[in-house]
Amino acid sequence: MGITPDSAINTGNTGESRQTEEKLEYLNRVLRALRNINQLIVQEKEIEPLVKRACGHLTRDRVYHQARIALMNEARQITLSVEEGFPQQAFSPVENDKLGLSKLTQCAQKALEQRDGLEIHRPSRQCPDCLWSDILDGNGAMTIRLEHDREIFGILTVSLDASLTGDVEQQDLFKNIANDIGFALHHIRQEKERRRAEILQDAVYRISQTVHSAENIDALYLAVHKIIRDVMPAENFYIAYYDEKNELLSFPYFVDAVDAPPAPRKAGKGLTEYVLRSGKSLLASLDVQEKLRKTWGVQQVGAPSLIWLGVPLKAEEKTIGIITVQDYDNPQAYGERELQMLEYVSTQVAKVIERKRSEEALRISEDLNRGIVANTPVGILYLDKYGVVVYENPAMAKMMKVPEGMESAVIGKNILDIPGLKDVKIESLLRKVRTGESIRNVEIEYKSVYGENNTLKIHAAPRWGGEAADEIIGAIVMCEDITGYKQLEAQFLQAQKMEAVGRLAGGIAHDFNNLLTVIFGHAELAMMLSQETSPIRKHLREIVTTADRTTDLVDQLMAFSRKQAIKPRLVNLNHHLDKMERMLQRLIGEDVELTFIRKQGLGLVRVEPAQLDQVIVNLAVNARDAMLEGGKLVIETRNVELDENFAAGHVDSVPGPYAQLSVTDTGIGISPEVMGHIFDPFFTTKPKDKGTGLGLSTVYGIIKQNNGFITCHSEPGVETVFTIYLPRVDGLEGVLPEAKGIVTDTYGKETVLVVEDEQTVRGLAVQMLKKFGYDVLESVNGSEALELCRKREKPVDLVLTDVVMPNMSGPEFIQQLRLMWTNVKVLYMSGYTENTSMNQCIQEAGAEYIGKPFKPQAMIAMVRSVLDKA
Repeated sequence: MGITPDSAINTGNTGESRQTEEKLEYLNRVLRALRNINQLIVQEKEIEPLVKRACGHLTRDRVYHQARIALMNEARQITLSVEEGFPQQAFSPVENDKLGLSKLTQCAQKALEQRDGLEIHRPSRQCPDCLWSDILDGNGAMTIRLEHDREIFGILTVSLDASLTGDVEQQDLFKNIANDIGFALHHIRQEKERRRAEILQDAVYRISQTVHSAENIDALYLAVHKIIRDVMPAENFYIAYYDEKNELLSFPYFVDAVDAPPAPRKAGKGLTEYVLRSGKSLLASLDVQEKLRKTWGVQQVGAPSLIWLGVPLKAEEKTIGIITVQDYDNPQAYGERELQMLEYVSTQVAKVIERKRSEEALRISEDLNRGIVANTPVGILYLDKYGVVVYENPAMAKMMKVPEGMESAVIGKNILDIPGLKDVKIESLLRKVRTGESIRNVEIEYKSVYGENNTLKIHAAPRWGGEAADEIIGAIVMCEDITGYKQLEAQFLQAQKMEAVGRLAGGIAHDFNNLLTVIFGHAELAMMLSQETSPIRKHLREIVTTADRTTDLVDQLMAFSRKQAIKPRLVNLNHHLDKMERMLQRLIGEDVELTFIRKQGLGLVRVEPAQLDQVIVNLAVNARDAMLEGGKLVIETRNVELDENFAAGHVDSVPGPYAQLSVTDTGIGISPEVMGHIFDPFFTTKPKDKGTGLGLSTVYGIIKQNNGFITCHSEPGVETVFTIYLPRVDGLEGVLPEAKGIVTDTYGKETVLVVEDEQTVRGLAVQMLKKFGYDVLESVNGSEALELCRKREKPVDLVLTDVVMPNMSGPEFIQQLRLMWTNVKVLYMSGYTENTSMNQCIQEAGAEYIGKPFKPQAMIAMVRSVLDKA
């Protein structure tokens, strides 16, 4: 400006001289501020530090009272506001708005419209409603545009003494300050644009390099994200693909600070889908997002972001996906430049990704096909057009017993020259394939060149190829080894016979139970009516004894047919083994040394005792058969605690307390080949007619039914150990409580309804109940009993019902009855149940069961016991 202190000296008047000196001193301060700002322009390379330090220089040394720089975007929205000298803490956000700290003030608007960009005003006079008027306390203010080369960056506002606002020199210095700040802002932006262009150019080059270096599509996604993050804020970044056929949106790459990677979903109405359907880029601030919600019904998906930028990925003008960045903290994170950069990057990325996806899909398809052929359990042969075997998959080689590590002897041979196939007239099948026909489900008996005999199911189809893909270049032959299926079919027929015999045995047992119940009842009634000294009592006792022995026979029939009602009880394994010890010794013979190791304090388990007998006997018999020349059999019990590590290695187990029962023999052991099949139904290594193969499968089923599991460890020629784990019942000691004595006071006056289709059993029950004082109603089946109950004014005290009856079973009758009488007491009786659901009904809460055959005294005692329960 060329203004110096000497240029304004006036010695004529002392007052005027003082004013001149003060003015010169003030202008010098303004000049110093201008020099500092000029130095700042050279030093600072970033916009925000520049404007902060510039405001500091303008308010230092009383140059201006207050200073504010507000930078704007093209829409004249404030993007950065820096103030010095304002007591901002004294104002609320609303007052800050009025001050113009978050938007352009009226004076700033005028400055933007002025030709020279300068607006001089007195806020207290011109804008009395503006809070600046209170802050400035009567001072003046100057507001000027910050611009360079016709590009407006923002405004600069300062407050100063009102007397100085009209000074031309002061105004010129203020304009110089604004021009210098505008130039600095332009220079920094230009430098940023230059650096950004370099970064973008480098990003494009790196993307091109990544195309060739990425190992797979996932590695490419990661590399692209890293590159984009170098050119713009992209911490929250995802790539989405759209499957047009299935209308499915997937997210192969998703990195976000707030949302978790979403699962594939049907295309909806989110911002992502908006870009996909429009095929156009979208820069969505909160205002734009709200507008889209109102006009297009766009819905919020995931956490809301302050700004969202998405550009389409296009291949051959078709939108295949979208690249998206979003920011949750800075609403100014993206603008048109970021949109253009992302669009440019997306064109390169789309081409690369589409090519990579195609390559990846082809590779995956080839790997999949190779993997299917190599790993399928079906044997596969590839033949050329002359019928020569050019490939044999591992399953086929294993099926034909090709020695491991050797090439099959059939490779390179014509299939018609392979003896075993020639014998089964394979030529006629291939003739059909050569004409384009496919062969399905042809069974042959084949002996391989390695001596393996198989029953095979053959499928064959032509291999098409050639330049037009319509030439038969060979054949695919697929072979299923159905030898095992044929054997299983024979076993199934045997199992059907066993099931038929079992049903017959169960039916016989059912009838026997009814007859024995009547025999027991009348024999005991006769004994009750006869004198103690009567000779007939001896014969009656013999009848009861014989009937007892017959009951044991019936129990065996029931166990064989597996028709008995299962009722698990608390059992101590040690006590149970005590009862079985003598029987087991007789069972395994004198040439086997039997040893028991019982750990004290053994916990109780909940199991059906008869089933437990079956398990132990089956394991003992298997052990005996494995010790051809005698040996040692050790049965051991103990408590164990199974942890997570154990459970991780045993799929049937869960962590917790168990009672363990192990059976160890010193027999021939089990080979690794056999070990994988020992629990399979019908699998046995015993000679023909010496075993059904159901023993260990039954053991496995019983243990699983009782919520336990079983393991086996064997060393051929050394020993075999079967270990059973049954859950321990918590809170109970290892000794069972003493059995309660038989109820002696069996008389009663309650009303009992007897429902039984067998007349002799029903008559006996009614007779005995009446003899002991009960009021008795009787019915032949559930339907009749239900009708009888509907006619009664009050419920009966107890229902004694058979389980299996025609038309309506006992459990079904009780279910209907409890709709009318909710708390009726029930005692089931049966010696034969046809299905598991009835067994579950028998064991329902509040229901008791007495098995046939039963003795009258036992029945009466059971009736009394049920009636006396709370």
